[in-house]
Amino acid sequence: MFLNLLMQSALSYMVLINEAHSMKQIIQHYRSKVEQWLETNDFSENSRENINTIEDLQNKIYRWYCNLMKNIINICQNICDDASCQYAVIGMGSLAIK
Repeated sequence: MFLNLLMQSALSYMVLINEAHSMKQIIQHYRSKVEQWLETNDFSENSRENINTIEDLQNKIYRWYCNLMKNIINICQNICDDASCQYAVIGMGSLAIK
C-alpha cells in the first residue's frame, strides 16, 4: 500500500511539473502576442481610438488570464481529488471587478 501511494505521488508530481511547463509556455506565448500587439500600434496620440484599442487588449488579457486560472484549478482538482469543503475563494486582485 505504501509503495502504491508513493507511486501515485510521484506520478502526480510528474504531471504537475509537465503542466507547469505547459503553463509557462502559454504565458510566454501570450506575452509575445501582447508585445507584438504593442509594437504594431501607435499610441502617440491620446485619441478615443487608442483608448478603445487598449481596452480591447486589457479584455483579451483578462480572458487569457481567466482561462489560465481555470486550467490551473482543474489541474489541482485532478491531482488532489475531491475537496473536503464545498467552496473555495481565490483572490484575483483588480480582475475581481469583472
